[in-house]
Amino acid sequence: MANEVERGRLNRSRLGKSAAGAVNSRVFMNGGAGTIARVVRRSRDDPENTDTKQDWECVMLANIKPGQWVTIKVTKQPRAESRRKTLIRICEKDPAVRKERHRLKRSRVVRMDRRGGRLWADRPARVAAVCTCPGSTYKVFASVDVLRELNCIAGNVEVKPA
Repeated sequence: MANEVERGRLNRSRLGKSAAGAVNSRVFMNGGAGTIARVVRRSRDDPENTDTKQDWECVMLANIKPGQWVTIKVTKQPRAESRRKTLIRICEKDPAVRKERHRLKRSRVVRMDRRGGRLWADRPARVAAVCTCPGSTYKVFASVDVLRELNCIAGNVEVKPA
């Protein structure tokens, strides 16, 4: 999709619901460096939408490029279940959380039961290792997929280079 974006050929159905109905919307990627940008919607009667100004804006995550470590601080608890799951998925990439997850996995006792002559493993549910409360901080490697997901939950987190 990056090549299509650079050449100016966009299939609006691939952009999703937020950009499909936009009047003047573009996806901007900075010179192939992989910097993530957000689609900004503007209407035709917007006073800022003139010929002298650009009709797109690039909203970056504090000039963070893929391949560096970032610190994520939760500023507001996500209300939507999908955003909460996204935040948990990103924060579980923290090395300290991975170590805790491995310790919790080893400490769970798997019981073996016999049912109808066969052995069945009764595995307990996993314990949450990530807290999405405001003030929690995590250190994550900023790959392209992590930056895309952080852009989706940018209103709930504060991202800084580590």
